[in-house]
Amino acid sequence: MRAELDAQIRGVSKTFGLILGTGNSNTLIRRAEELANGHPMLSRLVAKLADVRRLVVLQVVAIDREIRRLIQSETN
Repeated sequence: MRAELDAQIRGVSKTFGLILGTGNSNTLIRRAEELANGHPMLSRLVAKLADVRRLVVLQVVAIDREIRRLIQSETN
């Protein structure tokens, strides 16, 4: 899901002629936000997609933690 959201952010940015370049996901988000700063519509789109991505990352971390907890309780 994170990769799909990253691709959406790249695609939306490219529509406005902005190429984000390479980098890890956090760098990608920061770069997209910086470049979108001068474009009101793009800025709002990137902000929303970045918010969704951040929430997804938090949920993935919570799910991973829960899976680890379940596995540990099964092995004890």
